Amino acid sequence: MLTLDLLLIPLLLALVWLAWASQQRAKNLALMQVRKRCASESLQLLDDTLVFEKLWLGRYINGGVCIKRRYQFEFSSTGEHRYQGQVTLAGQRLAALQLAPHHIG
Repeated sequence: MLTLDLLLIPLLLALVWLAWASQQRAKNLALMQVRKRCASESLQLLDDTLVFEKLWLGRYINGGVCIKRRYQFEFSSTGEHRYQGQVTLAGQRLAALQLAPHHIG
């Protein structure tokens, strides 16, 4: 029984590490997409960060199963007001990037 426990612990640690690494890759991809969108629309990404909102199983457009993740962020168009945005990934692909209605400076 002790031998089985000693084998399961490294396996569990490896699974946790893989899940964490996948989450970090996804968050970095989402942040890159948000930065690109903000730059293209002359918006300022506030705090230069994303906040994890939701994780669920979904499907790609072609029907394959994937993990979907949604993050929230804040941006400003004039530096005076904060607006909300959301970015959704399907696997490691951008699925949606939404910006709240905002004042165009």
